[in-house]
Amino acid sequence: MDVDLTARLGQLRVPVLYASGRYDECTAEAAADFAALTPVAEVVVFEQSAHMPMLEEPGAFADALRRFSARWRAPLK
Repeated sequence: MDVDLTARLGQLRVPVLYASGRYDECTAEAAADFAALTPVAEVVVFEQSAHMPMLEEPGAFADALRRFSARWRAPLK
């Protein structure tokens, strides 16, 4: 079954971090396109990764997640 929920990204009410590896099938450009459709979103591209930056660059991934989390501690209105 194919499901495409792209049109619903604008309904998200939580901050979203799009993580993309430089060599990922979900390219940095695709992640940026999704982020543009999401009300509060950031994109991080991991230069040494393909599809699993949390395993391929664990330190950089953890740092990005910490920075993102620190920016969004306060609830959105």
